[in-house]
Amino acid sequence: MNGLLEMAWVTIGLRTGITFLIAYVVVKIIGRVFGNEQIHNRIHIKFLKSMLTVIIWTIAITSVASQFEVFSGIAKTVLAGSGILAAILGLAAQESFANIVSGILISVFKPFDIGDRIKIVGDDTAGFVEDITLRHTVIRTYMNVRIIIPNSTMGSAKIENSTYSKGACYPIT
Repeated sequence: MNGLLEMAWVTIGLRTGITFLIAYVVVKIIGRVFGNEQIHNRIHIKFLKSMLTVIIWTIAITSVASQFEVFSGIAKTVLAGSGILAAILGLAAQESFANIVSGILISVFKPFDIGDRIKIVGDDTAGFVEDITLRHTVIRTYMNVRIIIPNSTMGSAKIENSTYSKGACYPIT
């Protein structure tokens, strides 16, 4: 009986190790594919890389947890109360979800890209876009100060993108 129990733990350990190893290798491959300097500055590629990494690790952790009976009972309980849990999480993380959705929309519609010179109309914030993540946008001002702005603010603000056009215009009085 003890030998059988030890075999089960060895099998679970091997499955866990192999699952995490496969996830690690796949994430490294994704990092190499999306790690080129040419595509490093493209925000939609960075978002895709981040999303794929999160999905792969979520699948790996879920598949490891599904090996244990303890977690299957918890999963049934959570599934039964998922409506209440979803409502609570939705209210608690409302601003975070707004930032994530805005970050995805910025990635898809690309009103600005990394390296663009932008100004938020009606605000004193102006500078170069350094980074765009799912949660925030980093702007380096002309005084070499980094300002971190939530994507929900960037999604609703009027943005003047000086890099958008190729020409220049100077007022003559």
